[in-house]
Amino acid sequence: REALICFDEAAIYTIHGFCQRILQDKAFEAGALFDTELITNQTVLLDEIAQDYWRQHCANQGGPFTSFLFEKKIVPSSFTAILKQVTGDPDINVIPQFGDEDLSTLEKEWQLQREALQSCWQEHHNDIKQLLVSSEGLNRGKYRQDSLVKWFAEIDSYFASTTAFQAPEKLFERFTVTALTAGTKKNAVTPQHPFFDLCEAAEENYALLAAAYHNQVIALQANFIRYLRHELPQRKRAQNVRHFDDLLLDVRDRLTSSVGPRLCDSIRSQFKAAFIDEFQDTDPVQFAIFRILYPDRKRPVFFIGDPKQAIYSFRGADIFAYIAATKVVENRYTLATNWRSTPELVRAINTVFTAHDRPFVFNEIAFHPVDQKAAERADVLAIDGHSDPHPLQIWTCDPVEPDKADNVTISRQRLAHAVSNEIVRLLNLSSEGQATINGRQLEAGDIAVLVRTHKEGTLIEQALKARAVPSVQSGTGSLFDTREAREVLRVLKAIADPVNESLVKAALTSDLFGLSGSDLGLLVDDEELLEVWLEKFSDYNRIWQGRNLIVMTGKLFAGQAVRQRLLGLPDGQRRLTNLLHCFEVLHKSAQEQHLGIDGLLKWFARQFEEERSQEEYQIRLESDDNAVKIVTIHKSKGLEYPIVFCPFCWNSAKVDAKSPLFF
Repeated sequence: REALICFDEAAIYTIHGFCQRILQDKAFEAGALFDTELITNQTVLLDEIAQDYWRQHCANQGGPFTSFLFEKKIVPSSFTAILKQVTGDPDINVIPQFGDEDLSTLEKEWQLQREALQSCWQEHHNDIKQLLVSSEGLNRGKYRQDSLVKWFAEIDSYFASTTAFQAPEKLFERFTVTALTAGTKKNAVTPQHPFFDLCEAAEENYALLAAAYHNQVIALQANFIRYLRHELPQRKRAQNVRHFDDLLLDVRDRLTSSVGPRLCDSIRSQFKAAFIDEFQDTDPVQFAIFRILYPDRKRPVFFIGDPKQAIYSFRGADIFAYIAATKVVENRYTLATNWRSTPELVRAINTVFTAHDRPFVFNEIAFHPVDQKAAERADVLAIDGHSDPHPLQIWTCDPVEPDKADNVTISRQRLAHAVSNEIVRLLNLSSEGQATINGRQLEAGDIAVLVRTHKEGTLIEQALKARAVPSVQSGTGSLFDTREAREVLRVLKAIADPVNESLVKAALTSDLFGLSGSDLGLLVDDEELLEVWLEKFSDYNRIWQGRNLIVMTGKLFAGQAVRQRLLGLPDGQRRLTNLLHCFEVLHKSAQEQHLGIDGLLKWFARQFEEERSQEEYQIRLESDDNAVKIVTIHKSKGLEYPIVFCPFCWNSAKVDAKSPLFF
């Protein structure tokens, strides 16, 4: 009873907030500076370090390997792309480890092969061309005459270049003895020439060199991580700044340093116990902090989480930190009752997951069947007054051609249409009084479609729109990937330079002004009308200069009736939401970074080129008033919907062979 009464007196933090509080309030005990600035984005620092590393280890080296790097477009940003998880976990082990390999022998062999090829081609190219063009044995489906002409020109261009190190892909492979033999008709004679033997040898030699270069690139990336781990803390100390990731690392490092015992005592005297909610979404650094602070039952810590919900690895969450925690706790408790879903659905889920000995791969993550006890009757779909006894339904999708599997694109489109048709069927039954949810009429807002990506969400949205079913999409993309954001940039550039007629005319075609091509045509012949628009843009410029962006935006929206015009369009609510969100983000950046017009426009333009993960930049839900909700699986976590479709769970994520794999 006392715990319930005093519950609102407990300190509630995110783990990052908890660590920030420690470093601020206990700076003396932690040996930390008092005035360190917390930065939310360290992209500029990371880019600077990557550029310095690139200059030192790549650009200034010269030679064939540097040419290879440029031809493969391996640039400073190629190194920063691998840093997402590395910067938050300095203990992560990078494999494989390649040493500095001596490539000179392979490079010399390739250079000799290239020179031999070039000499043979320059001396015999007419004979080689004639041999291939006139051959009656070649399969012209593979060696078409127009393709041969194109390939010959590419060979001429390659040998004419003094800088190209790597030949265009498959350029010489097409003329190896192996390729020509495979491209010869049955029982026909394969063209023969010493050039084709040289192509065969060159391909084999270059494959060895390319593999060695690939290993060298991996070695560069691994070395860059070591370089970063040394440089990044130094530069942050020099600038007296700290990133969110550093909050955790600084606290952990201080707890394990000589000041650790004193800092631990100070924290425990204030927080005698800790409850860590959603523990499955923590990482090894966070676990280490609380393992040090609360090592035994005298100083208890409670980990509350469900490993089956560990879906935030892209944010650094590590399911293995959860597994490690299960091995050190004294007691474990499991919730055995589902209070939300219907008994039939709970039984169905139990059946699916108990059918496999290890449904979640790891022995440490077991599935525990649960009971169902809802305080009130859960949402139940009834058709003609009868509830469905099988609420978990699995659809099969037979291929279009019986003996040939559909490709991914076709399957996605077919399932998008199937889901939208079923939604239409249910809503039509509802309009006839035949489909109800707990006695009330079923509405579009009762239905959710869960997707993994923005592309999948857009497929569903388009399919529903084609059937005049309202829908809203949530959290499936970045604001800066929308058409509206680019239009706002176009408009602001015109307002910043209101005498530039080209910029003003480009802005007038945006959603904010809505002029058509014929409307713009009138401006060519009507100078007075053009002058009116130029004066309006000058007025907006004066308001922006004299007041601020948000005041100017209000005047523009009112003066151009933006809201009323957009809401009359089929997707007007989506467009309007994106526009308002964009101006809000711009105003916030201008205020926080003290940016003038030019500075804000530069900041805005950079956002279209950078990779962004901040939640504030994710597309917002435009309106959920009686519309089907299209939600990513990540966004849906913890939410409830009466009817749910999951049409794309069959399509698993693929590992990009060119990207680092974290495990």
